[in-house]
Amino acid sequence: MQQTNFDKYRLMRMQRGADRSTSCWCNSTEKPGGIGEPATALIGPAVGNAIFAASGKRVRRMPFTADNIASA
Repeated sequence: MQQTNFDKYRLMRMQRGADRSTSCWCNSTEKPGGIGEPATALIGPAVGNAIFAASGKRVRRMPFTADNIASA
């Protein structure tokens, strides 16, 4: 491990990424599945907590509109 935290991690940029990454297709008999969808369930609570941290209002209804925040 070279980095101790994210502030020390150098993000990969396009000019560095092209020669350092590879992709391949693999034959499989498994049904297709998602890749990043499980993380989308965490977005709503994270935004709700950010609204609470900024405004002190706990919004428990989506979408996070100005009316929903004002009525919280």
